[in-house]
Amino acid sequence: IKSLNVLNPIKKYMIRSNILWWNELGHFKPHVDISKNFFTHIRLWGTNKTSSEYLFKFNNEKINFEPGRLYICDTSITHEAKALTDYCYTYFISVKKEILDEADILL
Repeated sequence: IKSLNVLNPIKKYMIRSNILWWNELGHFKPHVDISKNFFTHIRLWGTNKTSSEYLFKFNNEKINFEPGRLYICDTSITHEAKALTDYCYTYFISVKKEILDEADILL
């Protein structure tokens, strides 16, 4: 898909990733994905919605974000998400921690 070409610089680091489609009230309950003591990868997160259409919290604190932008996300912290409208796409892109050796990729 041509629209995914923007991921080419990180493609060699990508591992299990997900694109989720939620309608209103689709959600993840508060949870942790990885232990701070077993850091194996970095998670990039984003959505196509605004923070008034999609709720994303870390440690019960609402996060503001821009739609279409990817953010580095620490999933060793308790987090949760909830769609407040239909047609919410959520992107979870996991990359090997070795990507940090090429930090200019993330700038």
